[in-house]
Amino acid sequence: KQSQLHGSLESGLRDWYFRNNIPQKALTDLLKVTTEGKNLPNDSRTFLKTPVNVNIENICGGELYYFVHNDSNLITLQIGIDGIPISNSSSVSFWPILRKCDQLKQPVVFLISLFQGTEKPDNVELYLSKLVDEVKELECKGLVIGDVRKRFKISCLVADAPARCYLKQSKMFNGFHGCERCTTKAYIPAEFARKTRSLKDLKHYKATEYRLFVLFTGIVVLKDIISPEEYEMFFLLQCAVYILLSDNASDPEW
Repeated sequence: KQSQLHGSLESGLRDWYFRNNIPQKALTDLLKVTTEGKNLPNDSRTFLKTPVNVNIENICGGELYYFVHNDSNLITLQIGIDGIPISNSSSVSFWPILRKCDQLKQPVVFLISLFQGTEKPDNVELYLSKLVDEVKELECKGLVIGDVRKRFKISCLVADAPARCYLKQSKMFNGFHGCERCTTKAYIPAEFARKTRSLKDLKHYKATEYRLFVLFTGIVVLKDIISPEEYEMFFLLQCAVYILLSDNASDPEW
């Protein structure tokens, strides 16, 4: 029982120190007064288990110390959201919100909420409202585990490209300039008279599509489809057609 009391006092003091950003000297002075006869360290460095030796590297003409962010008073969660079809014969699907704690040695995925419907939730704000409210409260008040109050935050949101677009209510990833990471706006070159079609539609190609295929896209599309010998012949055909269509076709340097 005495050891439980010491453990509760130690964890409480450590939690108080981190939550209030107390200077180490002030913590040392407090420990000398409050821990006498309680078999607890009276120095803040020993109490906080501050490492004696630090690994400083000499790089780039200076010294580097890499701070390992292993904060035992911080709980972080990964949040995962995605749609899951129930069966191939039904249009009903699940949209679960899942969580995983980063601090667990053997992480277990927990279910936060589960939405069921024939389509995805049509109101994202309402769908996420309870999660957002709970996260705000935990980030503000912390999470109490045993007798210790720990800080809380979301480390990341895990979702595939369509789900991310849905959650952010942004343009779909395959739309025009829909990539969330690209900063350069895409454009279709003037040489591309029309959008390319599958080779299955080859018999329906127009003259402009044949021209586009021979001069530009064919060399990429046929890379792993035809044999190396046929690919080399197509490459020579492309070069020949390009030369014949150029303004300098009669140039002897060709």
